[in-house]
Amino acid sequence: MTLSCRPVSDPAIIMGLPIHIDPRKLAMQTSRLEGCVDASKLPRLAAAVDNISSEAMARLNFENERSHAALVDGDVNIKVEIQCQRCLDPVALELQTVFALQVISGEEYVDRVATSREPWIVEDRMANLHQMLEDELLLVLPAVNYHPVGTCTGDAFMSHREPDEVVESPFNVLKSFKTRT
Repeated sequence: MTLSCRPVSDPAIIMGLPIHIDPRKLAMQTSRLEGCVDASKLPRLAAAVDNISSEAMARLNFENERSHAALVDGDVNIKVEIQCQRCLDPVALELQTVFALQVISGEEYVDRVATSREPWIVEDRMANLHQMLEDELLLVLPAVNYHPVGTCTGDAFMSHREPDEVVESPFNVLKSFKTRT
């Protein structure tokens, strides 16, 4: 079964993904979901960035493994603006991630998850798809945010040195004291 969030009549219009899904049922039916999540449905991501510039676009494939484990493979991307930590101006970023999940009913089953997959704990029948996609996007946020070198107004404050230039360690003075004794 394929559930497409693109209407057949107009492929330029993309429908929103449902908030709540039954991932086990979708896996039994070998389903595919494709669509968008509005930025207003991603409050934790909105709090972590300065601005969300687009909707999150996602594709998900659900299938059952031979052992009847529900598997979810997919990708999600979104455009955001984050503050450059060098010049404090906005930096436009496209967050993209590919994920491979295995649906489990509780933390006690984490040891049963395949090594190539991450656990998606779905205790009840229904799961919040938007939260899961938001989790995946939060995981790919960079730890530090900078404009590319040469395009940042803060580049003037960076020390430029040649790659083969050797920087003397401040601990060499201590090393000289140790060799004297």
